[in-house]
Amino acid sequence: IAARMGIRKPVHIWISEWVTCPVTIGFLKPVILVPLAAINHLDTPQMEAVLLHELSHIRRHDYLLNLY
Repeated sequence: IAARMGIRKPVHIWISEWVTCPVTIGFLKPVILVPLAAINHLDTPQMEAVLLHELSHIRRHDYLLNLY
C-alpha cells in the first residue's frame, strides 16, 4: 500500500506499550508505532484505516511538523 501511495522508503510498524495512540516517527527510517491496546481492540478494517492514516502522514511529511 505504501508503494501505491508513492512512499519509496521502507516503513516499519512496531507495537509499543509506551504510546497511547498511533504515531509516526523518523525521517530517514519512518516507523509507525501502534499501541498494544489498539492491536487487541481493533478489528482488521479498523487497523487498516489507522495504518492508512499514518501512511498518509508519511507521504505528506506531516511528522516533520511535530518536531517543534
